[in-house]
Parts: sequence; C-alpha cells; structure tokens
Amino acid sequence: MKQLKDYQHAFFKDNWLQRAKENHQTDIKKVLERADLLLTDHIIFDDALDMEACHTPYRISEYYWNDYPEEDSEWTYMLSRNGFMVDLAMAYAYTKNSCYLKKWAELIQHFIETNGEPHASNGPSWRPIDSGIRLMNWLKSLTYLPLDELSEDLRLLLEQGMKDHIAYLHASYIDKYRLSNWGVLAISGIAVYDLFFPEHLDESIVAWAWNQLGQQLDLQFYPDGVHWEQSPLYHHEVIASYAYILQVSEALSSELPINLREKLQQPMYAAYYMADSSDYLSPLNDSDYVDLTSIYDWYRAMGFLADKKEATTSLYSGMIYQKTPSRQTLPALFKGEKSGFSALKTVNTYLTLFNGLHGSSHGHASTGSFTLNVNQQEMIADGGRYTYVEGTTRKMLKEPAAHNSFFDEDDLSTIITESWAYDHLPWPIHQQAEEISNLKGGYLFSNSWLSQKEGAEQLSSYARDIILLEEEGLILLYDSYRGSGKTITATYNFHEACQLNQSDQQTISFNAANIKGQVYVHKGNVSLERQQRSSVYNQLANHDRLISQLPVKEGQAHQLTVISFKGDVSCEPLTFYQNKHEQAYEDGAGLRVRLTSGNILDFYVLFNDVIKGDKLFKTDNGQFFYGKINIFDDNNRLFKIK
Repeated sequence: MKQLKDYQHAFFKDNWLQRAKENHQTDIKKVLERADLLLTDHIIFDDALDMEACHTPYRISEYYWNDYPEEDSEWTYMLSRNGFMVDLAMAYAYTKNSCYLKKWAELIQHFIETNGEPHASNGPSWRPIDSGIRLMNWLKSLTYLPLDELSEDLRLLLEQGMKDHIAYLHASYIDKYRLSNWGVLAISGIAVYDLFFPEHLDESIVAWAWNQLGQQLDLQFYPDGVHWEQSPLYHHEVIASYAYILQVSEALSSELPINLREKLQQPMYAAYYMADSSDYLSPLNDSDYVDLTSIYDWYRAMGFLADKKEATTSLYSGMIYQKTPSRQTLPALFKGEKSGFSALKTVNTYLTLFNGLHGSSHGHASTGSFTLNVNQQEMIADGGRYTYVEGTTRKMLKEPAAHNSFFDEDDLSTIITESWAYDHLPWPIHQQAEEISNLKGGYLFSNSWLSQKEGAEQLSSYARDIILLEEEGLILLYDSYRGSGKTITATYNFHEACQLNQSDQQTISFNAANIKGQVYVHKGNVSLERQQRSSVYNQLANHDRLISQLPVKEGQAHQLTVISFKGDVSCEPLTFYQNKHEQAYEDGAGLRVRLTSGNILDFYVLFNDVIKGDKLFKTDNGQFFYGKINIFDDNNRLFKIK
C-alpha cells in the first residue's frame, strides 16, 4: 500500500483538511448530509456528477443490490456505482467520527459478500459501466481512510473484490466501448488500481487497459475538444475520469503510457464553454443544469483552466497542485468547427448554439437550437431529459419543439421514434461564430443544415443567423427556409422562472427576478402554451413556450425575431430600395429597434442574392448598403454583418 499512502500524504499535507473545512463549507455540508442519511439506511443521489439524480431518500436495505423504487431502473445503476462509499470516506476524513468508517466497512463488505460476482440474477448491478465506476469509487474512498485501521480480513476481502472486478471488466469489454463513455468509465478504475498497486495485475491486462484508454481518448473527441456524444454531462464524466488518473500519476510521479496532460488540454478548453460564468452546466443533450463549481475548481487547480479570483484549494486535489501554473483566461467565443457546438461566455451572458452531428443516442432534435443565460440565470432554456424511462415525456423532451430552433412539422429534419431510436437526422453543413468588427460586444453566429424527406426529390434547407449585441441587451435572429413545406414553426422555451405576457400577435413581454425584456416577431403570429421541461433528472417543471408560425410562400419562408433582455424595446418595419428603383424592395426586410436608452438600431436583411439590377441598396434615410445583413446606428454608422 506504499503508493496509496504516498498519495494520501501528497493530498493531505500542509494541514489541507483544515483549509478544506474553511473554504468548502457548502460542499462538505452536502457530503455530510448524504453520509448522515446513509447512517439511517437511506440514500439520495444529488452529487453534481451523478448521472441520474434522485433527491427522494429511499432505504438501501429494501433494494440491495438489484431492485429499485418507482419505475426507473437507473436508480439501481446509481446505487451499484457505490458513490456513497466516497461520501462516507470523506465524511470520516472531515470529522474523524468512526460511525462513517464503520458504515463504509459494513456496506462494502455486504456488497462483496452478497453481490460480489456477476451472475444471471444480478445483471442490473453488474453492467460494465457501473462496475467500472464502482471500482473507481472504492479506490477513491480508500484515499480518505486510515488504511492501517482496516482489519486484515476486510483488506483481503476488498483486494479480492477489486481483482474480481478487473477480471470481469476485461472479459466483458467489447469493441463498441471504444467509442463510448462506457468504455472510459469501465476501464479508468483499472488504471488507477495499477498506479496504487503496481505489479499486482497481470502485465497483459495492464497493457490492455492503458492501450484501450489511449485509443478511447483519440477516438472520442473532435479536434475542437468536444466529446462526440454531444452531451456536456457525459463530456465531464469522461474527462473527469482521465483527470483523476492524471492526478494520481502526478502525485506519485509515475510516468504514464499516455501523455494525458497534453491530450486533455483541448477537451478541458471545450468543457469551459459548457457552463456559464457561475459554473452551472448547460443542460443540453441529456445533461442537467447543476452547479459544477467544485469540478471546475478541480480543473483550475490542475492547471487546465484559469483560476477564478475567489478560487481556493480544490476539494478534489488537496495540496497536490499548489505549485501548478495557472492558464491564461480563455476568449469569450468558442467555435466548435467540427463538433458544431458554439458558445459565447462572458460574466453576464452565456449563449450556446448547436449545429453538429447527432452523436450518440443521448442527442436530441437540437439542430439549430440556442440557449441563453443572462445574469447567471437560465432564460431561454433547453428542454432537458427528466428520465431515461421510455414514454411520452421522454420522447417529448427530445423532439424539436422542446428546443429553441425552427422546423417544418410536416418534414422534420430529426425524427425520433423512441428514447434511443431515430428514423431521420439532418445534415449540418455550415457553422460560424465570430466577433463583429468595430462593434463592441457584437457577435455573429451562423449555421445551416439540410434535410430530405424519405422518397422526396427536393432537399429542404435551413439557415439561422444570430446577432447578439451584449451591451445593448439585444438579439436579432434571421431564420430562412427553402423547401416544399407549408408552414415553418419556431419555438422558444423560457425557463420556468420567467413570466410571459402576450401584448399582441407579434410581441411577448417577459420578466424574471433580474431579467426583463420582450420578443418581437416580424411576420406571422406568435402564441404561448404551457409545457414541461426538466433542469435536473427526475425533476419536471411547467414553463411557457413561445411559438411562432410563418407560412411558406413559393418554396421559401423568412423570419426576423428580436429578443431584448435589458428591458422593453419598440420595433417597427422599415422599407428600403434597390438602387435606381422607387418601389420598396420586397425580397428582404428592414426593422428599426428603439432601445430603452432611446438609441436606435436599424437592421436590413436581404433574403436572396440579387440576380437582376443593382446590388446596391438605399434606405429612406439616404443610407447605402450592400450585403446580406447590415446595421445602422443613430450616428449613421454602418456595420456590415454578413
């Protein structure tokens, strides 16, 4: 156990426990609350990285280890991962109260003696992913415990139990896991075991485990760093497993067969943009809106991300990384050229936009969908997941209307048949994210995708441009469709904290605790309907969905939408003219937005490229412009957007 004790020394040195109690009171309180529940034979799953949360306490003894309450087998999977072993071990380290150590020993002994080997009747608790996480959690828990105080019988039992896990994980591994979070989570514990107990495993298994982890890391991430399954939650599950391996190796000065620090850099950068400035995770594609501050503090402590001013010692790295140099602050804008995930992250504004390949079955019908957080609060939000149990709610939350995009209801580009199955997916063809030159706080996001109905000869094309002006608190969306559809529908799902009121057929006002604004739709009609969404697994809330519908004419539909999030604005249509023409130009739209400050912004959009006549255009104010999207301010300054 020398390496395990060496790790403990590196982690706890320089009176780290006292620092942790002073600097991480909230996180430690949560750990102790869960541990105290365990002492009463009850369990909840509310850790930030619990993949399927459950905030209702249930008795463990009624379900161990292969049964579950209600109708959700995911509860059994969560129980079988044994994350509670880490809670009990941490509770003992913080309090030195032997009741936590006693309960840890009781539960781990019970699992090994009653459920310690896989067989036909205990399959729910021996899925490879859960068994791998369980092995990792057993190893993590040991790092918080007084190793010399464990009985010899328990140590031998645990050692054999871990070896049985490793043998099973090796035997049950299939090639499919190379391209799945299942593979990483199944094997990571074997790597940590090898670091803590070198020469305890057969060399062939050690070589196999490291080889698989290296291949998985190379296969599962796009060059921009985003995990291919397109889920922020599972992105973190994977990189956190690799990060723990790296931390153990660096604490022990053990050289790895993989250059993890180098290979994790880009995935860590991408992870930075998957949460807002308060470190709350974006609930996209089977993720939850949860506080990941402790996880991001860990990444920061390891030197992958820039420190926050208020950051202290990391709860998960102890004193191991006190001398690690901090990274430079990352830019506000992230453009995932390969993944299709783009984001803007500033102190008060967080916007995400997705237009990538679907990824695994965790993906939703979210092509072209955006989310918007303002002042660290969700405003226009993703529908979430709620459950993995097959049913109408699960399917509804994955469908296009539960996201903030636009679509043809008669020709959906993403067709979901059930929770994990699809009949049709779109083809993303373009994504762009950039700052607007000479316009402070101005950003342009553009994406487009194609769809083709089965048996149809004609392709349908969709394009969305989003102009965000942060200082003005304004977003302009331009959506364009070309195809054989009859009606285009756009949906905007507001967080349940937002109260919406309809002013007229084109305008909706909204407000929340620290947000006030409105939505104006240039053409068509808007309506509101009550719907359901989920910020966290197993939790469902009622919210307002704004629906905008526009008829397709001559195979095209074009819509301008203004969203203000710093107070109400007024919007009015503008006319403009093709040079040498006196009749208003109809293949485009102009819109004047008067801000709460009284300032004016005039937007002009051309729907199609000009084939006949001049490409120069003139406004009623005598201003000239050229190009697809242009803005004039009230000082007559022109900003060429696109």
